[in-house]
Amino acid sequence: MKTKFMYVALAAMLAGSQLTVSAQNQQDTKKTEQKDRKQPPTPEQMMTFKVAQMTQKLMLDDATAAKFTTVYENYLKELNECRDAYKPQQAPEAGSAPEPCAGPEEMMGCCGPEPKALTDTEVAEMLTKQFEQSRKILDIREKYYKEFSKILTQKQVLLIYQDKDGRDRGPQFAPQKGKRPEQKPGDRPSRKQKTA
Repeated sequence: MKTKFMYVALAAMLAGSQLTVSAQNQQDTKKTEQKDRKQPPTPEQMMTFKVAQMTQKLMLDDATAAKFTTVYENYLKELNECRDAYKPQQAPEAGSAPEPCAGPEEMMGCCGPEPKALTDTEVAEMLTKQFEQSRKILDIREKYYKEFSKILTQKQVLLIYQDKDGRDRGPQFAPQKGKRPEQKPGDRPSRKQKTA
């Protein structure tokens, strides 16, 4: 009787240890999968995602989508190259003193507790670079407008330029945020009406 009890207890312990090992293996695979998911996508993956998303948004057929894909990829590449050309320097080399931000953020105090005060010459240079970049982006948008117009309808072209992921919306395409509908009689007064 004692022998049977020992065998049952031993079998239960063995099964319990196997369950623990399999649970640990599952946790390890989950951690590996999470690490894989946390890695940021490559620029090529982002480009493919943006093109697929825009193709779906425009509801293109296969023939039109094939023509559109190459033009849209070239458009996004040129925009990214233009933006990258005007980005401030990244991290300084090891052992050198860190450089402050270059841009309007610096004037707003984003670069740390004591941002460097810009001189008038530095501000003028920064604004000139921003104007150059804006002109180049406008030239790219104009160039590709002609290309998109050969493939798409004007409403579809407008959707491309309104796309927030492309980050090329101008103020004329920005959605009207913050506007409230007119108040109807019997509705509660707004805060402005209460204080007036």
